[in-house]
Amino acid sequence: MTDSTQPRPTILYVDDEEMACKYFARAVGSEYEVLSATGADEAVGILRAHHARISVLVTDFRMPGRDGGDLLRQVAQEYPQIVRILVTAYADKDMLLQTVNTGEVFRILEKPIGVADVRDILRLAGDRFRERAVRQQRLMAIDETLAFLAHELNTPLDRKSTRLNSS
Repeated sequence: MTDSTQPRPTILYVDDEEMACKYFARAVGSEYEVLSATGADEAVGILRAHHARISVLVTDFRMPGRDGGDLLRQVAQEYPQIVRILVTAYADKDMLLQTVNTGEVFRILEKPIGVADVRDILRLAGDRFRERAVRQQRLMAIDETLAFLAHELNTPLDRKSTRLNSS
């Protein structure tokens, strides 16, 4: 259940199978706004246009052209605030370990994925996104406070040195 005053969180779902995109949107569309792409390059275009409102990226690993791991690495660098989830039907242990160890993924879902599992993971991902947003706001507030204090500390010194030089 979502608060009607808050917009629904936005998820970008990437899978080269259009039916998978439709199934995902139908499964979670009542709780989330779902944008979908059928490849990594299309997903990057959507991210460039809508990154400010996307909180979660869910991507399939095996796709023609650029794979999901490549997309995850790019998103981790360019949009680190977006929580990243990898979906795979093929549990390649080395690929999974590399993806997890480099911090590019929040969770891994194995196909076939159940609706209840997806909703649970998306809820956790939403929590993580909100935690990151709060942390970012706090860091910005600390930066502003430090800049103010630095200004205040330097200002009296400048006034004193001006008075000493004019004497």
